[in-house]
Amino acid sequence: MASLVMGLTLVGSPGWSLAQQDAPARTRFSLLENDEAWQLLPRENPPLPSWARALMRPLPRTTAAMLELDYLHRVNNSLGPILAGRLRWAAADAMDCDYARRYAEADLRRSGLGDGDLKQLAGDLTDLSEPDRAAVAFAGQLTRAGHEVADNQVAELLAWFGPEKVVAIVHTVACANFQNRIALALGVEVESGGPLPPIELRLDAKKRL
Repeated sequence: MASLVMGLTLVGSPGWSLAQQDAPARTRFSLLENDEAWQLLPRENPPLPSWARALMRPLPRTTAAMLELDYLHRVNNSLGPILAGRLRWAAADAMDCDYARRYAEADLRRSGLGDGDLKQLAGDLTDLSEPDRAAVAFAGQLTRAGHEVADNQVAELLAWFGPEKVVAIVHTVACANFQNRIALALGVEVESGGPLPPIELRLDAKKRL
């Protein structure tokens, strides 16, 4: 009852009005537009690979999706960075794509491989484990002449790696071939500072570019 009396007293007080109650507080400072405010904040703009800078103007959304896919295969590949890097290197070498080959080498170095390991890829693979050797050879053959892959080769890979990893192997080689063809078609060269690390990018599927 006391709160009701207090409320009625305030409403009935001189100078009180509903208009005053609902009136918004005035802003004491001018407000920037949202996009303008974001432009003034310091943000990282990591260097983009040459192929992305070539495609960004005509195909911004596609390029962003390709950068996401690139990050996935180079960082979060279920095969692990070393086997995935070896497969990407084998696919690049089979197509003589120096750009992709250099990138695969850079990723393998970041994963701990040295000069001797990289020379091994270009020569004698006997020091690799039998499963990895078969996977690398498969990547090269699938790139050069996929129609010649035999059932017994796939059966061998399945016995060593299991269905999920064999699918990952095929997917990794397919993506590498897609990227290699883009690089070759664009005629891009490795960036002046060397191959760039992968870029983590989140594409807003609902936003139009």
